[in-house]
Amino acid sequence: MDIDFDQAVATVSRTADTVTKLAQAVGSLRQLLVPAGRKQAVHDGAALVETVDLVLQTQQLVLALQGEIAALAQRCRELEGENRRLTEFQAKEEDYELRALAPHSYAYARKTAGGNSEAGPYLCANCFQQANKAYLQLAKRQFGMDELVCPRCGARTHAANDLRADVITIPRERGGLDDW
Repeated sequence: MDIDFDQAVATVSRTADTVTKLAQAVGSLRQLLVPAGRKQAVHDGAALVETVDLVLQTQQLVLALQGEIAALAQRCRELEGENRRLTEFQAKEEDYELRALAPHSYAYARKTAGGNSEAGPYLCANCFQQANKAYLQLAKRQFGMDELVCPRCGARTHAANDLRADVITIPRERGGLDDW
């Protein structure tokens, strides 16, 4: 999980600048609405135009600030979800152990109560090391060996099986195969 702290600091800095500008705009607006000596500046055309401009600038600043706050809130939700997923994974990680399925072939299998691993299903070792849970799927079944593949990363591993080739002898009572 990569967090770009420089980007987060820049976003917070922009947000602080926006809030400062908003405060300045509100202060200017207040000075225009209640001028010294209680003159009626609202009736003055130039003051009215300036007031409208300040209100529009304030609205633009508020919209910009809302957009930045929404982006920060979305990023916060994403990080909380990732944190929750990793916490749950760590809690379940203790239930699995790395197991040699065949020479140079490894996968994670669930531990049983006695400390031994169950026969299956197996989890991909590559994905498990990256805190992802991916079950290995049977790709090919051969005599003595199964080929398993990870649907997430495509890693392939092998596991021994008990599949044997049974040889059946057919007695030859006649001359050859042509007599069949």
